[in-house]
Amino acid sequence: MAQYGHLTTLDADECRLLLGTRRFGRVGWNSASGVQILPVSYGMVGDTIVFRTMAASPLAELVRPVEVSFQVDDLDDETTTGWSILVHGMSGAPVEQLPANMPAPWAPGDRPLVIGIAADHFAGVRSRPTEPPELKEHHVMAKPYAGPPPILVGYDASDDAVQALEYAARVAAATKTLLQVVFVADDTVVNSAWGVVFDASSVQSTARRLLGEAAGVAHSLGVAKKRIQTKVAVGTPVGVLTQLSQNCSMVVVGRRANSGVSRQFSGSTTVGLAASVRCPLVVVSDTATHIDGPIGVALDASGPGLAALDWALSNPLFTGRPVRVVSVCRAPQSRIFRSSVSQEQIDEAVRQTGASQASLVAKVAVRHPGASSIEAEVRYGSPIDELASLSEQVSVLVLEASVRFPTYSVGSVARGMLTYASCPVVLVKS
Repeated sequence: MAQYGHLTTLDADECRLLLGTRRFGRVGWNSASGVQILPVSYGMVGDTIVFRTMAASPLAELVRPVEVSFQVDDLDDETTTGWSILVHGMSGAPVEQLPANMPAPWAPGDRPLVIGIAADHFAGVRSRPTEPPELKEHHVMAKPYAGPPPILVGYDASDDAVQALEYAARVAAATKTLLQVVFVADDTVVNSAWGVVFDASSVQSTARRLLGEAAGVAHSLGVAKKRIQTKVAVGTPVGVLTQLSQNCSMVVVGRRANSGVSRQFSGSTTVGLAASVRCPLVVVSDTATHIDGPIGVALDASGPGLAALDWALSNPLFTGRPVRVVSVCRAPQSRIFRSSVSQEQIDEAVRQTGASQASLVAKVAVRHPGASSIEAEVRYGSPIDELASLSEQVSVLVLEASVRFPTYSVGSVARGMLTYASCPVVLVKS
């Protein structure tokens, strides 16, 4: 991406990704009565833009093939940042099924006509500020930020989100890193209640107030005002935070969230982020933890987990802190007869796992000669149960998250830790 002060063009894949984060756009075409540009709420099925309308609407013309343009943008007047995408295509595309996340139309009334626009050309541009925006009183940095990659926090004022903010602020203060705090208003909540319970201006106003309070908390924990940015976004939380995380050092979110308009960080959202973000994901809850305790690392002795250990040993925040590496194994048993496991089998499985673990730990430790002391341990039993027990004794639990094909989701152990861990969980991609 371009540096501050530049407009950056977006390629087709980036345009597709951003289109998937929004639910409101404008469609334009030459009608019999002249140029029409009308707003619609939409969803995506591949490269097909889908929306609904009624027979009496001018949009009904688009059930037949018509050359159209479709525009979506996300612009922030205060920071002069944002992006805009223009799509060209042909209406009348067949729609076999509605998108899974198809939003309800904002306007009242039945809309039985389903319109599909087959996109054949994507163009987009992103604007970045000349200097990163300052939170309080709109101060700006004396010069553009040039430090470590920023830390991104998803914030909605829930108890878990407050803990996530405090955790991220301590990291940002210790490393002098830019802290970006984002409130993502889930458009499925806002749009479904349009004109009934919420309106966009009310959501924006509330979000900005909450972010102002969050900025004060971060500053009180040692983050310089010039290193705090805030943003309000409307869209799908996974899509928005994934897009914003592309150049970040980590993403920090709360495990759960409030209900209502601030319910975006649900369990499914956390799991979605675990699969989609490329940087480390830190998931924090309001459960009391051993803040100054050792660092826990889950290491699969069969190989996966080296990235987690490497990240823990190279993290400057953990300097001087002991690292506990735990591998969990099961003794083999017959799948046909379900025979019981003897103590000899358990001992042999633990011995083999320990040997593999020692070899892997030594391979990583040699790259970090000045790293903290490492305590290795092998446990026998359920990985989820054993690692949940470990999480009660450490300040943070780090494990490698592998995305599984074809579901594109993280494995059961990572999901289990997101649910049951008593300390913050860090998921590191290999």
